[in-house]
Amino acid sequence: MISIEEFIFSELRPLLNYVFFDESKSTLPKRYRVLSTEQTGSFSMRELQNLDNLGTYHHVLNIIGYRMGEHPEAALRLVGTNSDEGMEAGNTDLSRARAEEVKSYFVNVWGIDEKRITVEVRDLPAKPSNVNEIDGIIENRRVEMYSDVPEITDPVMIEDTLRSVNPPYIRFRPDIVSDAGIADWSLTVEQGSRILKSFSGRNEIGEILDWDVQTDRANIPRSDEDLRYRLQVSDLAAQEASSEIGRLAVEQITVQKKRSERLGDKMIDRYNLILFDFNSERLGPRNERIINMIRPRIADNAEVTITGYTDRIGDVSVNQPLSEGRARSAAAALRVPQENAAGRGETTMYTNDLPEGRFYCRTVTILVETPVK
Repeated sequence: MISIEEFIFSELRPLLNYVFFDESKSTLPKRYRVLSTEQTGSFSMRELQNLDNLGTYHHVLNIIGYRMGEHPEAALRLVGTNSDEGMEAGNTDLSRARAEEVKSYFVNVWGIDEKRITVEVRDLPAKPSNVNEIDGIIENRRVEMYSDVPEITDPVMIEDTLRSVNPPYIRFRPDIVSDAGIADWSLTVEQGSRILKSFSGRNEIGEILDWDVQTDRANIPRSDEDLRYRLQVSDLAAQEASSEIGRLAVEQITVQKKRSERLGDKMIDRYNLILFDFNSERLGPRNERIINMIRPRIADNAEVTITGYTDRIGDVSVNQPLSEGRARSAAAALRVPQENAAGRGETTMYTNDLPEGRFYCRTVTILVETPVK
């Protein structure tokens, strides 16, 4: 059986106030979500609800544009930078072009008065990433966005219903015997008329196929109806075969059910801190602002778990204690016992192949679970 339990959930997603550019380029990379002028009128923070931190970040220009409209008193300062090496060495014209590209989006798409936006240029950022690592060099090709109104770059607050899956993943162990050899295969998982997960391949099939249901949020089962799964195979002799349909029972434990049956329940709040300086455990002003938001929300009976992580830059022997130190810094600022804090070193929770992914991997997560009646 797979059990799916609902919890009232809130999440504070940090907003990285940098936009990264490709080498020697000043055009926005396609991974950033851009809108037309007409689309800005219907943009809403609710659109971000089903995204993760990185997906939310890729709307950073829209989030800041939207907030600039909500705060007409706010000014925005854009700082264009370059990696100051190779083709970018000393190229402040490139730094300016990058900043002007971002300014143009705010002015021409979001309708922000250009008088509210100032542009500054420099070579390396004031606080550069590691210039001795290729990943660090890539991270220094950016535009930094600052405002005199903190709300412009504040984290994004999401309130939703969290659906926790137990067990969090389903493991399939396909067993195929074919004298002719496998040509192609597929395994599908359905609930009702909806396909929730599919695997497929050619030639050999692995001994284990894992479906990480918990992180596949869009496809978590929505009803008590059994999951049905079937393996289909064709071989090199053009023969086809299908397994019998397997079934897996599903139990839904909704918030409404827990309240009506007086079952134990809890509220879950998740917060993230980013923007630690290179090789530093110090929280810094923006993280301290988030800490001040979090502290009043922690009830006396809440269970708090603090976990620090790093990206792939640097040596493992340095990253592990660094992640621990950052977690301890957050615990001290929150006045939470140090034994509630731990470090996990390098993580791949977000892709390390993108500069923003690495920034979001340099994080401290704060999980607050509060029992409710």
